[in-house]
Amino acid sequence: MGRGKDWNNPTFVEGVIQRDKERRKEVQGLIDGGKLVSAEDYYHAAMIFQHGDNADDYLKANELARKAMELGDIRAPWLVAASCDRYLIHSGHSQQKYGTQYRKNSEGKFELVAVDPSTTDEERASLGLPPLAEINKFVER
Repeated sequence: MGRGKDWNNPTFVEGVIQRDKERRKEVQGLIDGGKLVSAEDYYHAAMIFQHGDNADDYLKANELARKAMELGDIRAPWLVAASCDRYLIHSGHSQQKYGTQYRKNSEGKFELVAVDPSTTDEERASLGLPPLAEINKFVER
């Protein structure tokens, strides 16, 4: 969180939500107009949709991140994993695939959202993620 940003202030949060919505609309216009060209273009567009507010936004983020990765953006693999996990969680699945998403529990502490046990550490490594045991250690700290 940046300095001077009050995430507990509903007026501030509503302003962020509105600006994010406007950014997604603007980026969708760029997509529709065929204006995304480079890996970096796709990466930044994916990041805008990753900060969306519904499963469709996260799915679009995943598609854009995959294109960025295909075009060689070295930051994109993590975003592929994170957007996939966020999409799964917000589309009604009880588990995420890779282990990138957290939530606050009833005690106000962050916990890892349940992870699909069939996902291997090799799959995580292919996207630049640590093994699940390391992710769990991070959560414990």
